[in-house]
Amino acid sequence: MADAALSERRLARVALWGAVLAFVVVAASALLRLGTRFDAGGNAVSVLPAALESFARLAHRLSASLVGLAAIGALALAIGARPVPCRRRAALAAIVAATVVLAAIGRYTPGYRFLGVTVANATLGVGLAAAFAFLRAQARDPGASVRLAPLLVAAAVLAEIALGTAASAEAMHGRLAFEPLHVALGPVVAALAVWAAIRHGGWIAALAIAQMALGTLLAAMGAAHGVPGEWLHAMLACALAIALASSVMDARRVRRAQMPAYHS
Repeated sequence: MADAALSERRLARVALWGAVLAFVVVAASALLRLGTRFDAGGNAVSVLPAALESFARLAHRLSASLVGLAAIGALALAIGARPVPCRRRAALAAIVAATVVLAAIGRYTPGYRFLGVTVANATLGVGLAAAFAFLRAQARDPGASVRLAPLLVAAAVLAEIALGTAASAEAMHGRLAFEPLHVALGPVVAALAVWAAIRHGGWIAALAIAQMALGTLLAAMGAAHGVPGEWLHAMLACALAIALASSVMDARRVRRAQMPAYHS
């Protein structure tokens, strides 16, 4: 029993580091992507300060390598502590699949060369961080049930991230095909997140409202908004997905089950 508890704690710790490292990868990747513009010759160039660009590239490379190790470590710990619950298998499958795909498409990501690659890179990066967060929550409360509402809202957030990335990539080429869908889905996702927060508690609502408010402001500013605002908007969406994935376990049921029974 003690060995099982120790294994769960180790898995939760590795998953936590995986989520943190994946967040850093997303942050660095978003900064490099949003800091890219096309010059008169159609070549992708960075508008970031040279020092900041170098730091972001270094952070991205280092964190991407470490997150791969975190994925391997989580898989090894989970398999070693058999049997592996179904929901844990789902989280591990998502982590492994996202890690492999991100590694495969990494070389094609810079420069907005392929819309599908740009969207997959951003969406899978956030999905990887959320999957690690879900795995940590499950390892911390292995006997708790899974709440569907946060998972459904997290899926909506990922859809919003995919649309936002597509809109940003298309805007680089002067096209606005995805922008109306992205703007229309934003309030819906924020409302769903607020509903999930009210239903289950937590500070998810504040993240959702801040993310939507900033997105509305950026849309109103049009071409006048800069890289910092776009980057913060993207990172709030990533944080919202992670927060939702972290709140999927119904810990209250675990605490009730562990309470001693008193008989008169």
